[in-house]
Parts: sequence; structure tokens; C-alpha cells
Amino acid sequence: MGRKKKPAIVVDAQGRAWDLDDFDLDSLGVEAPIKDRLEMLRQSGLKPEQVGADIKDRYTKYLEKMKKRHEKP
Repeated sequence: MGRKKKPAIVVDAQGRAWDLDDFDLDSLGVEAPIKDRLEMLRQSGLKPEQVGADIKDRYTKYLEKMKKRHEKP
């Protein structure tokens, strides 16, 4: 008989427990929607040069779009 993998359960000082897989959504192939990711980058104040090459073009276009939206009276 093989050994079963021990569940990745964490218990903090207050006695709350959770499964570490709950916080590792990337391992399940889940990503935040692109619009949410772009907005998070914008709110962080990052420049297009500071983001990954795979999202740089989309982020640049998003920043231009948001700038135009905020300039309208």
C-alpha cells in the first residue's frame, strides 16, 4: 500500500485553517481577466517598460484608452 499525500493544510496562531491550494489558482490554470490585470498594473503606477513582454502592447493601449477616457469633459 502506498502512502497518501498529506494535505497542504495550514493552521495559524488563531486556529484558522485553510488549504494552500486555495491560494494557488495558477496551478489550476485560472487567471484574472485581462481587464482586471491591466487595471491593477495601472493602479500600481507601473510604466509599460516595467511589465512583461507578453502584456506590454496591451497595457500600452489600455493606458492610452484610459487617458483619453479621463480627459473627456
